[in-house]
Amino acid sequence: MVKPTKLYWKATKHVLRYLRGTTEYWSWYRRTKGVKLQGFTNADWVGSPSDRKITLGVIFNVGFAAIPWFSRKQRFVALSSAEAEYMVTSQASCEAIWMRKILRGLFIQDMDPTVIYCDNQ
Repeated sequence: MVKPTKLYWKATKHVLRYLRGTTEYWSWYRRTKGVKLQGFTNADWVGSPSDRKITLGVIFNVGFAAIPWFSRKQRFVALSSAEAEYMVTSQASCEAIWMRKILRGLFIQDMDPTVIYCDNQ
């Protein structure tokens, strides 16, 4: 930064205070052989009785660290819980393909197959 202002200094101090107060919440990243990406999905079929749209959730792990996750209401209505699970797993598959391309570019090595676990009760 060429010309830091008082606002930047205040923001920096705020971040440092936050980090000092949350040291017990850190995620530890362990070095592993290879890059392993796995995903977990869940869908709430009739979570919103007014419009019957499903709420989906997806989280991905690389090694032992949880990285991107998202939770959102779907635009479509599912006719069954199985269809809701298929919809969320399909979106997670698209996200996994995108993440594999990024990770392959970062680590420049072959990756293990990506497994996506689905709540299919």
